[in-house]
Amino acid sequence: MVAATIRDIAIIIIALQSIVIGLLLGVLVWQVWRLIKMVQTEIKPILTDAQETVNTVRGTTTFMSDTVVDPVVKTSRTLVGLRRTVLRDASGTVHSISNGTIRQVSNLTRVYAAAIVDVPGVREGDIETAIEVMNRVGLELTEDPAWADRIIEPPKYVSTTAFTDLGATLRMSGRVKPGDRWAVPAELRRRLGPALLEAGVEPNRRAVGGGPPG
Repeated sequence: MVAATIRDIAIIIIALQSIVIGLLLGVLVWQVWRLIKMVQTEIKPILTDAQETVNTVRGTTTFMSDTVVDPVVKTSRTLVGLRRTVLRDASGTVHSISNGTIRQVSNLTRVYAAAIVDVPGVREGDIETAIEVMNRVGLELTEDPAWADRIIEPPKYVSTTAFTDLGATLRMSGRVKPGDRWAVPAELRRRLGPALLEAGVEPNRRAVGGGPPG
């Protein structure tokens, strides 16, 4: 009788121990699951952000170094952010550059383009006259009904880009619709030639064979 009682007590104790061990294992599994979730939702994003920050600093430093030491894109408008740098060059092309890994996307059709025409070989005494002709031709083209809807801002003289033995190089530029970035400059050149000659401005041209300008 006593032996049976002892046996029953031992069985109960073992059963209780099994239950307690099972509960402890359940708690352990739950804690491990919570730890995994915390790593996924909290620690991993922190590590990712830290890596992106390092890449951003490295990429921005490299980009600034390349831009300052050896400029590739001459910009007229710039937008700088933590994730990317947006540049618009002289022709109106928008370059979107990721700061982290320096991935570049160039957009030739965003909002507007620049119609650029250079007139080289202008003699010193003809510069002011040439500028007046360039401004007049640009305005006339803008007012021409066949071209008015293609031009956003009248082309006009904007700078003198060079001085050589042939003379000054004068540049005119205006904003046009992206699809007309080539057509408008071509029409400007067609009109400028006769207009300059009519005003007595004949740009120097280097003779064939590299001789002195005519």
